[in-house]
Amino acid sequence: MKKIQLLFFTSIIPFLSIAQEKGLDQRIDESFKPVSDFFHDVVFFQVGGYPFVIFLLVGSALFFTIYFGFPNIRYFWTSINVVRGKYDDVDKNNSDSKDGEVSHFQALATAV
Repeated sequence: MKKIQLLFFTSIIPFLSIAQEKGLDQRIDESFKPVSDFFHDVVFFQVGGYPFVIFLLVGSALFFTIYFGFPNIRYFWTSINVVRGKYDDVDKNNSDSKDGEVSHFQALATAV
């Protein structure tokens, strides 16, 4: 008889968990769903078969490149020289470096 009761209660428990009320995360998700859907529809709107976000990114890149005077082209060799260490302090002894300091190249390699 105890085995039958145990079987009955173990088969009923999954149905009780379904009947629980929604948690805080589910209520927040439902309240922000219309806002999220609006932004999704605006950003991923199709223009000529391409998502609008592609035109937005390319247009923004062109605008800022022109506005700032083509820094990606103008300062290219400066960035190469910084990575090579041309602008490092020559008088500084490498043995005086502290723990946690990284060279310009190490910072670039980590970022890439």
